[in-house]
Amino acid sequence: MLRTLIWFIYFWLYLIGLLPSYFKVKRLAGMGKTTEHDEFVFKIVQKWGQSLVSLAGATVKVSGIENLPTNESVVF
Repeated sequence: MLRTLIWFIYFWLYLIGLLPSYFKVKRLAGMGKTTEHDEFVFKIVQKWGQSLVSLAGATVKVSGIENLPTNESVVF
């Protein structure tokens, strides 16, 4: 129960803290800097997701990553 409460508080505070980054992402998209935009968003989302997973007390084990296509997107 306490972990869930902490998780939700962290979730919302992190999102509020990302507002300046949101404006930077919008500016990069407006300027047409797609590569910089994508790299910046990927970095933020990866850090956010990893922190939420570890705060929840979960672990992620990846196997078979060599079977993923490198030149196309996948959806799980």
